[in-house]
Amino acid sequence: VVVDYQGEVYFGDETLTGNGRGIMQREDFGRFKAKSVNLPPVSELDGLIIAFITRRNTVVPIASKLTLEQGAAAFMLGESIETSASDPKRAGESVREVGTNPFIIGDYAQEGNRFYEFIKKYPEKIQCYLLNTGGVGEIMERDEHGNKVIRQKVLRVEIPEMASIIRGIVRGTIEWEKEPHFGTLVPKKVEGVDMSKFDLNKFYTKEQIDFYVKELKKERIEWLEKFPGLNPEILKAVKGE
Repeated sequence: VVVDYQGEVYFGDETLTGNGRGIMQREDFGRFKAKSVNLPPVSELDGLIIAFITRRNTVVPIASKLTLEQGAAAFMLGESIETSASDPKRAGESVREVGTNPFIIGDYAQEGNRFYEFIKKYPEKIQCYLLNTGGVGEIMERDEHGNKVIRQKVLRVEIPEMASIIRGIVRGTIEWEKEPHFGTLVPKKVEGVDMSKFDLNKFYTKEQIDFYVKELKKERIEWLEKFPGLNPEILKAVKGE
């Protein structure tokens, strides 16, 4: 965000970027501050929710409940899109980063396998979710000069809607159903959210849905195949085997 010479912060000024960041000191959390920056061992917890945040605008569900294998795949895919904060010229383009962590030094496959081993160790306690803070329904094409042209705008999930979904996940109040394209579970009913508004059939023909799903699966499989030594169960989760 923009800060002037007197230290005043201008949250509405997007001169530098439309995707600003802020830092809060741990001491400022007062009585809510934990004793350590680390979580207690999973064995001491009632449960652990791991939510992968992505941002897609076409056919990725707003929220998906994952199997442990799908969770490990989500970790390896590190899937999102470029924002104006990282590269304004590439804003909107697909990007993948293992663990959404550009600072991994070691072997990526080993990193993914270790994560998979960790969550498999506590199948009764760990839950994995993929939350799409983008939306659905966008149709983007390129003109003869390679410039992006939006033919149909994305229906964005609003912050209060995503907050209700997260609240429902934590409270265990969401009614889930099978998703037909990616083999995950998606919300059928969420308190305070009309999930039917995100029905892909309201935005695309069946052929368009099949095309977007096929392309995304192809991209995901090609990405995971770059990592020899990755546990085959992780790749199978994306292939739907």
